[in-house]
Amino acid sequence: MLRAVSKFGGSSVADAACVSRVVSLIKAPPADRARQHVVVSAPGKRSLPGGAPDIKVTDLLLKAHGLAAAKSRAEYDVTMTTIAARFMELCPGLASLQAGLDAAARDIYDHSALDTGFAASRGEYLNGLVVAHETGMEFVDPADQFIIFGDDRKLDTAATLEAVRRRVDCQLGAPGFVIPGFFGGVAGQSTPEMLQTMSRGGSDVTASLVAAALASDLAEGGGGDFSGVVHENFTDVDGVYSTDPRLCPAARSMPQLSYAQTHALALAGAGVLHPDAVTPLVALGVPIHVRSTWDADGRGTWISGQGAEASAENTASAENTEASVQAQARATALAVAGSGGRLTVVCKEVAERALGRRAVESRVAAALTARGLAFTHVGEGAHSDGALAVAVELSQASQLNAAVEAVFDDLLKPQ
Repeated sequence: MLRAVSKFGGSSVADAACVSRVVSLIKAPPADRARQHVVVSAPGKRSLPGGAPDIKVTDLLLKAHGLAAAKSRAEYDVTMTTIAARFMELCPGLASLQAGLDAAARDIYDHSALDTGFAASRGEYLNGLVVAHETGMEFVDPADQFIIFGDDRKLDTAATLEAVRRRVDCQLGAPGFVIPGFFGGVAGQSTPEMLQTMSRGGSDVTASLVAAALASDLAEGGGGDFSGVVHENFTDVDGVYSTDPRLCPAARSMPQLSYAQTHALALAGAGVLHPDAVTPLVALGVPIHVRSTWDADGRGTWISGQGAEASAENTASAENTEASVQAQARATALAVAGSGGRLTVVCKEVAERALGRRAVESRVAAALTARGLAFTHVGEGAHSDGALAVAVELSQASQLNAAVEAVFDDLLKPQ
């Protein structure tokens, strides 16, 4: 039976119905795995009636921090009341949650001279209290001798893995643990001054650290009845796609990827997984299973050392595939980020790993010209990594898919 470290992203815990779904997944896992280690993000955007816009809890907390720093007390109180209402909808009447909300409202204001890290972390912290209560699991504060940063405020991986092994190992049938993602403590201390956050999406990294610690414990002969560890990463899409399926209906799902491919995709801007989430798992061979919270029976994407590029029979084709997938993910990510009207296509990995820089430049130009898209080359100085890039004017959002396809349709064809 697999020991699952199950991470639920913001879209998976956005409202009470979402949390209820998550709780059911935790309490009724499939026969091949036990879900006793749960990592949660802060509540994300909800689907509101009439398509009304919503704001992530983390963004509300950052707004509150700004208001506190400006000493705008009345507006600060209104914002914190909005945040409190969202959490109390998830778990009405929970005393520990109310106490946590009161402490957050006090501490964010009193420590507004600090950077935004403490305020930003409270979404995960408070949501951890909710999910722990609803599942009957033990709540673990990751800043309290668990996820440990050094005095330089960089993650101390060795100290963290040892702390996790001491704290959350459990046998089959035990209640398990809920761990807020995204933050830890400097030297293991949990005061506002000593709290340190990861970059956005850091809950993925928290889950990978927990999975790596459990796997290393198993490797040394512990672990009771468990035969392995998996990092389950629950999100709002069933696995990893060649590009964002919400923007590109023709996006292809990828049932299997290697660690290297996934890390490349994440660095390229694909939003499914944090780029640092892969690193702790490689040496131990712990797989990642990316899947949808809303499709428990979906196949998702398995990430391990046996991705597409590992096929000895088709190494050249796999390298092309990996490079093209990375480039397409980067193009889509930058197109979304630059939605004011410019699509920047970055082709560094294709140029270096598959076709060669001049061949890529020629094909990009030909593909864009064939579709009637005017473009300009972006100089190497525009990107710190020296990537080849072109910029395309997009007058309408609907052109995004066509523009991306125009650039990448021909990249896998023989020269």
